[in-house]
Amino acid sequence: MDIKIISSSGELYLNDKLDVEFYKDNEKEFEIIQQIILMLNIRQGELVYNTNYGLSYKILFEGHGNNINQITEHIRNQILKYFNKEIKSILSIEREWSGEHMRELSFKINLTFWNNKSYALEGVNIFG
Repeated sequence: MDIKIISSSGELYLNDKLDVEFYKDNEKEFEIIQQIILMLNIRQGELVYNTNYGLSYKILFEGHGNNINQITEHIRNQILKYFNKEIKSILSIEREWSGEHMRELSFKINLTFWNNKSYALEGVNIFG
């Protein structure tokens, strides 16, 4: 059984494998940001334990990424699907540049946590 204790100074988390983690609020936010960046570089089906985690290669790179609205909506949906307990909203996702080949995408993602702190992730790269 997982146990999470939240206080004004941070969060204590005990999971069923007897791991103990303590996060202050800003440390937890950076941990979530790191997890989001990791998720953006995993393709659906790559992880044995969860085939839905990650982004669809078909949406990102087939058709050479021409439909930017579909790509940004897919990124938004995946982040909110897996981090809805931490992320309140995604204010914007903007494509910054594309690498030499169409298998490299870069985005700027503005998001807000439930504690109303906002962060801008710039230069978030997604490789095909």
